[in-house]
Amino acid sequence: MSKVATAVKESEIHEDREIQVKPAMVQIDTEGFITRQIVVHMPAGAVADDLRDPAIWKLVQGNRQAALRKLDHLLIFGADESWYCTAIVSVAKADSAKLVIGKVSGFQSASEGLFNDGTYRVAFEGIGYVVERIRDGARMGHAHSSEALAVDAIRRLHPQVVS
Repeated sequence: MSKVATAVKESEIHEDREIQVKPAMVQIDTEGFITRQIVVHMPAGAVADDLRDPAIWKLVQGNRQAALRKLDHLLIFGADESWYCTAIVSVAKADSAKLVIGKVSGFQSASEGLFNDGTYRVAFEGIGYVVERIRDGARMGHAHSSEALAVDAIRRLHPQVVS
């Protein structure tokens, strides 16, 4: 396959997916006089290549508290934390943001080896640990700050004998 055909196929793949970073996925770590340090957890299904598209930041830029500013330093993680990268915001507009992407590296996935009882499993979702029903992937409740709290939530989902 030629390079042009490969590029066309890759662009078709990226067009089918609609990746949008939500304001809740953006956390300001420190705020200085000129720059800020920000941690971002990307949505499920996002890959590092999606960071090249300025439009993925539309929802973030529409939120006053989370909007990126020029020269912000970003530490960006994949949804399962299997990859991370550093970036600096070079252009920040009302509906988009362009990044200068630094190093992209692998990272130990936070989802490896999490609790699973055959009916429910613990999954890492960027903002915390959630309980999912294995049969249909339905999320059961809210995110928990640790795996142990999510395991306790699984125990509460199972019927218990009342004496």
